[in-house]
Amino acid sequence: MSKNKANTGALCAVLVIVAMIVGILIGILIGRTMGSSSQNQESETFLETTDLNVGESQTDTGTSVEEQTGQNNETVPQSGESGGEVTVLTINGRSVSMEEINYYLYQQRDYFVREYGEEPWSIVMDDGRTVGEYAKEQLYNDIVRTQVLIGHAQDYGISLADEMNAQLADSAQEYVDGLGSEICQQFGLNTSAIAKVYQDQELANAVTTAVRDELSAQMESDENYSGLSEEDFSSALDDAYNALYTQWLEDADIQTTDIWDTIVVGSAG
Repeated sequence: MSKNKANTGALCAVLVIVAMIVGILIGILIGRTMGSSSQNQESETFLETTDLNVGESQTDTGTSVEEQTGQNNETVPQSGESGGEVTVLTINGRSVSMEEINYYLYQQRDYFVREYGEEPWSIVMDDGRTVGEYAKEQLYNDIVRTQVLIGHAQDYGISLADEMNAQLADSAQEYVDGLGSEICQQFGLNTSAIAKVYQDQELANAVTTAVRDELSAQMESDENYSGLSEEDFSSALDDAYNALYTQWLEDADIQTTDIWDTIVVGSAG
């Protein structure tokens, strides 16, 4: 009887030891499983974070205007080797210097950044062009239109009085003073070039007014337009003016230099 109790006690001890060993092994297995799961989760989180960062990098950098337009973002010379002005465009024999274009560029940069935010130039528009390409096309059209109209100023007996030229020069000086020397140096702006732009724009506007006034007088005496409403007459006047300008544009002699091809709108600064 005593011997049976002893055997039973030994058996219980063995079972307890086995149970402890099994518990330890199960604990180790669970620990390894949890550690592996934690490592996998951290790995997946890192991959997700890495993918997001790559996506943000691609969105932020995008394709540069230079790559999309095939243009080099080079520093455009402000003057010739001899210190003279650099001609970029010639319209009907009238030269447009880089200094003048710098003013147009600065104005455009201000406008598009104000309308579309910082660095809008690589944004693709509905027609497939970038904002930078569109802006440069508008710049070209504005400069050409101004010079083409000026070319017909004598036909309408239009010129600027010395007093007006002086007022525009003063306005240019005030503009430069307001910007400050640092901004002017950064964007290649100077008083004389800005004054010339002001004078050209004033003269072109005067030609536009004279042309429209003459066309309006001719149309008012034409019975084909006598029955039109004020709105329809204004639309017809616009059509007549645009047709005349289109003819002037087709007849214009427009020359561009290699410098024009290197200009990237928005690259300055």
